Amino acid sequence: MQRKIFDKVAVVLTCVLFMAVLSTGCSTLKSKESTTSSGPAAATAAADNTPLYYDFGDVMLPRELKVDKSDSFVMNNGGTTSGKLVLKGGIDSNSLIKFFENKMPVDGWRQMGYFRSAQSIMLFEKKSRWCVVLVTEGRLSTLVEIWVAPVTAAGVTGS
Repeated sequence: MQRKIFDKVAVVLTCVLFMAVLSTGCSTLKSKESTTSSGPAAATAAADNTPLYYDFGDVMLPRELKVDKSDSFVMNNGGTTSGKLVLKGGIDSNSLIKFFENKMPVDGWRQMGYFRSAQSIMLFEKKSRWCVVLVTEGRLSTLVEIWVAPVTAAGVTGS
């Protein structure tokens, strides 16, 4: 049963990755931005804004995003965590895109491409995994979907 679910997730992620790669073209690298501040107010603000990790231990997320458990599914198979994490929050999409561009490399992810539109997609790669970040800005909140899938040596099949 778990294998069938894993196969379906892998096929969906492969399709999303394929679409993202086809539509990205050449991507540009952006430099990391850093800010410094001091004092007790800055320390409190920093503690409140400290990014955190949820199910994927190497995908940092802004604290302002809240997990939508009803739309998320994450599984661990043989020490590899994969699946879809859905989050919502009151952050504008441009800030989220900058966040992921700056924070994903901290955890060893390399940006492979992106495209921006009403629904922006960012594609990241690691030695043994792919990550697709979809950002959709709504009227009241922004929806973020994070898809993580393992890289398979033999490829993905629908059987």
